[in-house]
Amino acid sequence: MSQPASDVFPYLLWQSPMVPTNEINSTAISGDGSRCIAATFDGPYQGHVPPLQAPYVVNCWDRSANPPKTLWSHPFEAYEGVFVVAISADGSRAAAGGWKKKGEGFAQIYDAATGQKLVTYHFLNRVNALAFSDDGSVLAIAGNDAYLAQSQNGVFPLNPNPLRLPPDTYLESIAITGYGEGAFVLGDHSGNVYLAVNNNGTIGNSYKWAGGKAIGPIHSVDISKDGTWFVAVGDSASIYLFTPDSIQKQKYATSLDLGIGDRFRWVAMSADGSFITTAENVGTAGKVYGVQNNDGVLSKIWEHDVDRNPNCTSTDAVGKYVAIAAGYDLPTYPPGGRLALLDGTNGTPIWQFDTQKMAWPCFISLDASGIFGGSDDGIAYYFTPQAKRRS
Repeated sequence: MSQPASDVFPYLLWQSPMVPTNEINSTAISGDGSRCIAATFDGPYQGHVPPLQAPYVVNCWDRSANPPKTLWSHPFEAYEGVFVVAISADGSRAAAGGWKKKGEGFAQIYDAATGQKLVTYHFLNRVNALAFSDDGSVLAIAGNDAYLAQSQNGVFPLNPNPLRLPPDTYLESIAITGYGEGAFVLGDHSGNVYLAVNNNGTIGNSYKWAGGKAIGPIHSVDISKDGTWFVAVGDSASIYLFTPDSIQKQKYATSLDLGIGDRFRWVAMSADGSFITTAENVGTAGKVYGVQNNDGVLSKIWEHDVDRNPNCTSTDAVGKYVAIAAGYDLPTYPPGGRLALLDGTNGTPIWQFDTQKMAWPCFISLDASGIFGGSDDGIAYYFTPQAKRRS
């Protein structure tokens, strides 16, 4: 059950503990902030070995209800559970992916209004990333290969279309154009950035920039709504900006040397690609940056210090705000986690909320009306950019 938030922190609209309790590795929120999804996960960490089968859950909430309510809940048995979730911008479709059992990854697509399972896909490896087109008709899937599932008359195919990357490929991030029928972008742990074309539900031409050691393992990618710009970050001090034309020439369009460390954990773009935010780990702390893309010329607007490792950064359609999640649960690191909101124009902190354990996901809706995050404390948190009025 969702619990109304205390007036002690007026930006917190509600919070909801996951039952059964476990870590929340991923959350997602619809474009208007009305629907959001989170799920539980238990991966190998600090010597911990997850059980071969354990209970996990996927939950979807409706903000418009008063009080906010859980629309539906999908409990199930799995190995490790759900690594990643997604929801379409229009709130019509949701998805969850991860390890079902050892040697069997999965991706499940739901009707986001009812929780009806529309299709389940099975893979040899864990699903690490998911991305919907705005209308929920196309889902891009990443694990040890990339896949495309496009519905026809509301029905998804029995099997997704594979990109057919080498079997030792490891993909951590994937992003798709808003209308979904254009292209999707991904990066692998060998430093390769790919752009693949959606040819009416099958994967058409694909292009690759072999960045290798220049960018290192790629941890995050994002793409503008129309596919004009896309960006990638990894184990380097630079962010790399691409266009469809540049990657067809096996090049990036431009780069910006930003970091003082060597690991960018996440990157996100505004809808038109003119604003970029990225998060960097520096020792036990880190930085979050705001970057302007002026028609292919990158420049740093601001930087914000975080006293914990930042794990995620996101922005709304126009770059008005930046939401971040931070923390890393090791004895030598600062304890607990943090969810925070910054002003996208100058990086000024608006609010911050500390959690008992590290926080991995925090995403803001396209219209900037809601922010949805989660923590390893097993609680999902829904915030607003403006403080609630006290009654």
